[in-house]
Amino acid sequence: MQTKVILSVWFSFLIMLFAASCVKEGPQGPPGANGTDGIDGVDGVDGADGAEKCSACHSAGTDLFAKQVQFSNSIHRIGGNFERNAPSCAICHTHEGFLERLETGADATAATIEDPTPINCRTCHMIHETYDITDYDLRVTGPVDLINGGTVDFGKANMCINCHQSRPYQIPDMANDSTAITSSRWGTHHGPQSSLVFGLGGFEIAGSLEYVNSPHKDLITDGCVSCHMADAFGDSGGGHTFNMKYESHGDEVPNIVACTACHAGAEDFNINGAQDEIEALLEELEELLLAEGVLNPNSGLWNTGTYRTEVAGAALNYIFIEEDRSLGVHNYEYAKALLTNSIESLKN
Repeated sequence: MQTKVILSVWFSFLIMLFAASCVKEGPQGPPGANGTDGIDGVDGVDGADGAEKCSACHSAGTDLFAKQVQFSNSIHRIGGNFERNAPSCAICHTHEGFLERLETGADATAATIEDPTPINCRTCHMIHETYDITDYDLRVTGPVDLINGGTVDFGKANMCINCHQSRPYQIPDMANDSTAITSSRWGTHHGPQSSLVFGLGGFEIAGSLEYVNSPHKDLITDGCVSCHMADAFGDSGGGHTFNMKYESHGDEVPNIVACTACHAGAEDFNINGAQDEIEALLEELEELLLAEGVLNPNSGLWNTGTYRTEVAGAALNYIFIEEDRSLGVHNYEYAKALLTNSIESLKN
């Protein structure tokens, strides 16, 4: 029985194999007619040209390059002491601290700035935030609340005022007989320029001169910008160097291009001998402060201690005008009154 089954299977297999070998593929028939074309799709919208916005600033011209070269030779870039990154210093000495202060309004950063960078283009301008010409816009345009009180508006110079003002300090109170000088660096610190321009923050002791302001704050529309950024002389003065004087062929040259519009014929900043006068007053007051023992003759810093309020106030006025470094140019009338009345108070 089993043998019959096996023979039957083999017989069936042979029939199938024989049948398959007899099937042949016929010739290919003629091609059919072409089908109807489909409807074309809608064209896509072209994307924005990536280079179009960039060219608003990065053009074939040299304007941007000129500004960069000028800035590279400015005190902001090479003398800004950006290693001073502690919270109370970083708000002005570092790029990161300054932006944090603009955001928070605080007089110090929340912590020491790690890996600080110096003041740069992005500190003052909104570089690569919109990728068009508004990248050149200033970060600060409105009036500025000074650290020691008062709100001032100096046009484009409001950008500068955020840092170029006195640091926090207390003006001695004449109601007190004595005042403590608690630090060798007591007073206005190194950048009180805007405070002086607006006649704010001095120890206004009574004397022969009235406390009034020179007309600069009212006549110069954009303040610091109008004078310090006047027509550039290469990478030495004006423009984005902010320098008011520069060296040329071994001589120091004042960049007075902004001054002569009002002071016709001026050849330097010592107009009508004003700087000579302020310098002489500073020297006279310095001698009196040395005699009072409040000014250290070796370090040029303060000897801490408690002094008559007139002495402490005179010391404040001295450091205020000394650290302004314009010898009265920023506000001759107010500077002269502070120094003159201080000298009178110590002599009397």
